[in-house]
Amino acid sequence: MLNLSIMPLDINHVDEIVSDIIEQQKTGVSTHAMFMMKFNPEGTPAVNKAEKQCKSYDVFRARLDRAGAKHGVLVQATLGHITIPSSPYPFQPSISLSTGEDRVVTCCPLDPNFRKYIKEQFRILASRHPSVVMLDDDLGLFYKPTKGCACKYHMAELNRRAKKAITREELFKHTQGCTEEDKYYTNLYVEVVRDSLVGCVEAMRAGLDEVDPTIQGVVSGIYTSTFCEFSDYTAKAFAGKGNLTVIRLNGGPYSNSAATGGARNFTANMFRAAILRENTKDTVKVYLAETDTCPQNRYSTSAALLHSHFTASILEGATGAKHWITRLAAFEPNSGKAYRKKLSKYAKFYEALTEYYKQLSPFGCRIPLTHMQVYGFVPEDLGLKLSPWATSFLERLGLPLYFSNEGEGAVFIDDFSVNGFDNEEIKQFMSGTAIFSVGAAEKLCERGFTEELGVKVGSESDVIDRVGVTLNSNKIKVASGERIGKVCLSTQYGKRELIPLSDETEWLSQVYCKDPQAEEITPLYPGVTRKKNSYGGECIVFSGTPDMPFKYFTAFSLLNETRKKQMIDILSKNGNLPIYYPEDAEVYLRAGRLTTGEIFAAVFNLSQDALDELPLVVDGNVSSVERLNENGKLVRCEFESFNNMIYVKESVAAMEPIVLIIK
Repeated sequence: MLNLSIMPLDINHVDEIVSDIIEQQKTGVSTHAMFMMKFNPEGTPAVNKAEKQCKSYDVFRARLDRAGAKHGVLVQATLGHITIPSSPYPFQPSISLSTGEDRVVTCCPLDPNFRKYIKEQFRILASRHPSVVMLDDDLGLFYKPTKGCACKYHMAELNRRAKKAITREELFKHTQGCTEEDKYYTNLYVEVVRDSLVGCVEAMRAGLDEVDPTIQGVVSGIYTSTFCEFSDYTAKAFAGKGNLTVIRLNGGPYSNSAATGGARNFTANMFRAAILRENTKDTVKVYLAETDTCPQNRYSTSAALLHSHFTASILEGATGAKHWITRLAAFEPNSGKAYRKKLSKYAKFYEALTEYYKQLSPFGCRIPLTHMQVYGFVPEDLGLKLSPWATSFLERLGLPLYFSNEGEGAVFIDDFSVNGFDNEEIKQFMSGTAIFSVGAAEKLCERGFTEELGVKVGSESDVIDRVGVTLNSNKIKVASGERIGKVCLSTQYGKRELIPLSDETEWLSQVYCKDPQAEEITPLYPGVTRKKNSYGGECIVFSGTPDMPFKYFTAFSLLNETRKKQMIDILSKNGNLPIYYPEDAEVYLRAGRLTTGEIFAAVFNLSQDALDELPLVVDGNVSSVERLNENGKLVRCEFESFNNMIYVKESVAAMEPIVLIIK
C-alpha cells in the first residue's frame, strides 16, 4: 500500500517530528512522510518559496535519510486555493467568465510567465530528490466561481482555435444557450481550459524531470457533484515516465460528525470516490483514500470514523491513502495520537482487505455511475444530496449497497442522476429490477418510457382539484398518508400523483385520504408501483423522492420498518438480496461474492447503539462464518442458525466495521 502522511515543516520541532515519522513507518501507519509546501505566488517579483521551504526540508530529509525513512512533498498550493496573497504577484489572475472580474486567489495556468515560475519551483524541489511529489486539489478552474478562466490568454487561444474573434461576453452567452453553435463554443472553451491545466501540470513535471525524472508524481482528484475537472489528464501528465498513474480519491470525512450528526450521509463520500474512479479508470492505476481529518483533531473527526472511512474507501478501489492526521496549524501532537493508534492497529487489516476487493463481485442495491460531465455554466438543480437513494435511505437499512456500473442487483435512479444515462443504458437497467423516484419517472416518460414504467406522472394539485375538500371556497390538501398493507405512514417527500396505465401496473402501496367524520380511507393513487416491462425486467416507481431533508415527517416516510419490509419484498422477489441485516439499527452493508464462492460482508454500524450480536438473513445453508481481524487474518466466529437467519456472536461497535466471510 502507498500511505502518504502529511507532515509540517516545523523547524522548531525537528526531533519530535522525525521520531513521529519513523514510528509511523515502523508501525504501518504510513509508508511516506509528505512535507507540506506552498508554491502559489506572492510578491513582485514572486518570492522564491521553493528555495526557502526546501532549506527547512533539508534539515528533515538528512535525518530521515540516515534513519532509512521515506519522504516526499505535498505541494498544497500551486494555482491557489482561497487564500488571498499577502502581496500582489506579477502573473495573470483567473478571470470570471460571467463578470470579467479578477479572482486573485487563483493564478491563470495559461500565463507563460506563471508557467516559467512554477516550473522553476518544481526544479528546485526536485534538487532535494523527494521520492514522491503530490499536487493538491486547487488544480482546477471549473469548480471555482470563475467557471474556468476568461483572461486574455484563454480568450486568445479560444479565438485561435475557433478561427474567429469572440468576446468574453459572447462566450458567456454561448455557455447559457442550447443551439448547436452554443454547444460548439462551449465545448471548445472546455477544451481550452482543460488543455491549459494539463499544460501547466506538464510544466511542473518538466521542472522535476530536469533534475530527477524518477520522482513519482501524484495528483489529488476532484469530483464536484457533476464533473471530475480532468483529473485523469492531470494525473497522467504529472506521474512521470515509467511511473504508475496515481490519484487521491475525492471525499474526506472531516467535520462530518459536527456537520451532519454522527455518520449520517456516510456513503456520500463513497459515491464521490466511486464516480471519480469510474471516470478515470482507463488512465489511473492506483487510488488513494482521502483520509483527511481536517483540522486534524477529534473534535472534527473521530478515530473510529477515520477507520470506517478508510475501510469503505478500500472497498471503492483505494490501495492506500493520503493520511492527514497531524495538526499543521499548531504543534499539538496529542491531537494525532488516536489516529495513529487506530491506523497502526488495523494496518494488516487494510492490506488484506485490498486483496479481498480484487476478488469481489458486489450484489444488492446498485447505484450506477454516470460519465456525464456537467460544468455548471447554467445552474443545475442538484437537489439536496449526492446520491440520495443511498445517503437518505439505503445506507441505513442494512440492505447490501454499492456504487458501480457492473454487478448484480437492483438499480436505483433518482431525479438528477437519470439525466446522466442515455436510453440504451436505461433499457439495460430495466432488463433487471429498476427502481425510480417520481422525478426520474417523469423525465423517462418524456423520453418515451411511459409504457415500460406502467405509469404517468401527474401533479398533487390535480388530485386536490379532483377530490379535495372545500374550505372557505378553496380546495385543500387531501392526502392523509400512505398505506402499505394495513400500516399507515406519512406520505413521501415531494409526492406526485402516479397514474397507472392499466391493470398490469401493480399497486405496492396507496396514497389515501381519510374522512375525519366517518374514519373512512379512500385510495387516491399508488404510493409505489411495479410493472413488468418488455425488456425482461420490472420497473418500480415511487411517488416521491429520496432527496429529502432529515426531518420528522419527511425522512421517516422511508426510514421505518414497514418500508424496509417493502424493500425486502421488492428485492427478494427477483433474487436481488442474497444477504441482509433484518433489524432496525442503522447499518451500511457492503456485500458480494468472492471468486471462491463465499459471501463477503462488510458491516458498518452507523448508529450510536452497539450491537451485541449480528443477525443476518442469508440465502442457503451457512456452514461457517469467519471474521477478518485487525492482523489481516481470518478467525472463526460462533453463530446460531434459525430458519433462514444466522446470529453471529460478534459485537459491532459504532463506526467499527466488521468484515465477514460466510460459507
